[in-house]
Amino acid sequence: MSSRVHAFMSSRALRQHPFFRDEATRDPRLLWALLEIGRSFKQELFGRQVPALVADLGRAGELLPAGILREQLHDELGRSERGESHFVLYAPMLAALERWRTPDAARLVVEAGVEITRAVIEEFTDAALYGRLGAYFATEIAAGDIIAYISQTVHALPLRGDAVAWVEVHDVVELEHTAATLDLPALLPDDGAAGSAFWRGAERMMLGFWRCFDRFYALYEDLQRGRAAPSRCA
Repeated sequence: MSSRVHAFMSSRALRQHPFFRDEATRDPRLLWALLEIGRSFKQELFGRQVPALVADLGRAGELLPAGILREQLHDELGRSERGESHFVLYAPMLAALERWRTPDAARLVVEAGVEITRAVIEEFTDAALYGRLGAYFATEIAAGDIIAYISQTVHALPLRGDAVAWVEVHDVVELEHTAATLDLPALLPDDGAAGSAFWRGAERMMLGFWRCFDRFYALYEDLQRGRAAPSRCA
């Protein structure tokens, strides 16, 4: 791991955010809101932005980064040897958590969802090619921390079978995706401009994630102050 990657992972990773550092946030209402936002986020990311980025990388002759993203996209869409689409596996988990939907959680979906959706659209449509690749890099790094939170919270709930299938797949797949994603910076051209654009895109995308989880943590603090009854699952 290069010093730049290590510095980014150490200082910008979502696991450093107060929401993830506070174990008391393992609340099924927050989890439901996160998964509801995640559904639309994944549809935008893997349904539109990543396929376009893969195509543009291919046209630019960046075949190795394109191959990494293509393989991960195929995992998400269920076109790899792993079989079923991750979107299909996601639905039963979200449905099982519907019982923990509350007005506060629904409000959070709107507020935080707008923040992260704006970030992904801006970074994947306004940035140049290597900036978009950097945004994808940050997204996969963030996904590792988000999925760890989802896994810990889901496994503390009385959920079984199809409701935990997505988590069981991602407990394995996300480690592979993160490892492959960490190779992306080393594949950049040596002209300096590509690296600058890449890290600028990564920083901006991660900032969008941090702002999103600022909203999440603010709601959790409301719960702790008694504005809504706590419902921790652990």
